[in-house]
Amino acid sequence: MKSNVAYSNPYELREELQQIADSLNLPLNDERVGLTWTGSGKSFTPQVYKEVLEPLYFRKGQKKDTSCESSS
Repeated sequence: MKSNVAYSNPYELREELQQIADSLNLPLNDERVGLTWTGSGKSFTPQVYKEVLEPLYFRKGQKKDTSCESSS
């Protein structure tokens, strides 16, 4: 069983998200970047969520049902 260490360094996480964004040819704040990162089973501390993930992927006024629904 793989140990799951939570990311606690916001700069490290932001750098990793940028690498994913670059490889997908997407902007950093595209929700598919965040979904790709979390889909690999990674986790984060509440501080990192507040500093990095919330501003990028959970902005005020953003619809909550956009990323996980398939468009049939």
